[in-house]
Amino acid sequence: MAKKPIGGLSHLENLKFVWTGPNGDQPAIVIANWDGSSVGPIASTDGAVADIPTSGPDAIASGVTTYTYFDFAQQGYRYGSIQHFITATTLTLEMTNIPSPSGEQISSVASATDGSGATITDSALIASPHDYIKDGELDTLIVVINSDTTTPANVGQQRVVKSYNGTTGAMTLDSALPGPSTIGVTQYILRDSESEFGRRVSDTDSSNWSDVTNILCNEISATVSGTWFFDTEIIAVRMRVKRVTTGTPNSCKLLIARGR
Repeated sequence: MAKKPIGGLSHLENLKFVWTGPNGDQPAIVIANWDGSSVGPIASTDGAVADIPTSGPDAIASGVTTYTYFDFAQQGYRYGSIQHFITATTLTLEMTNIPSPSGEQISSVASATDGSGATITDSALIASPHDYIKDGELDTLIVVINSDTTTPANVGQQRVVKSYNGTTGAMTLDSALPGPSTIGVTQYILRDSESEFGRRVSDTDSSNWSDVTNILCNEISATVSGTWFFDTEIIAVRMRVKRVTTGTPNSCKLLIARGR
């Protein structure tokens, strides 16, 4: 019986070497540029991109929503897997077709006073054009204080949004500022997360994300540990794992791998 061909280098396209399936039935994958340079690794394992413990200062209460973001398709990867180790947690997979370029910023001012300096509240965040009305939407963004005439020591301070309240626009910081955040006085800038898997300022609000867990992973949600496998050819510009804690103690560890 004749062996089925395994596919190979079939043609040049835009000065790139392109690999296709044996009968042209597999999507083309760019494997090298015309000068012979690689377009990137065939596979990438990111390891633990989220690891939330059951106890200690980083533990999360029940009923809290958090997100982990990634760009498989944009980075040229077709296949992906997310291995999840969870307790008292429900995971779903969401996507959006709205691009999220890096480097954008939001400049605003506190709309309430917090004497402890542990929180910056800004009601503008829950209003148009931002519409950040879901808890956890701004988690992992960087806050930089760029003006504060009441507490000059706050100026230049940089913090991470530890938790965001979508009802009030309150951002709880990972550590308190030197002094209070003051209504109409404490001015700040929001910047992208420093983590590849954190939020970008340009990420759209939750109304523009769609739950695709059942479509891509063949289950409504994950409530026990397991692995999701999916094909990024059919998914969108930006994806995220939505995590909702359902009890305490809870934990979540996500391991991501990507392949071409």
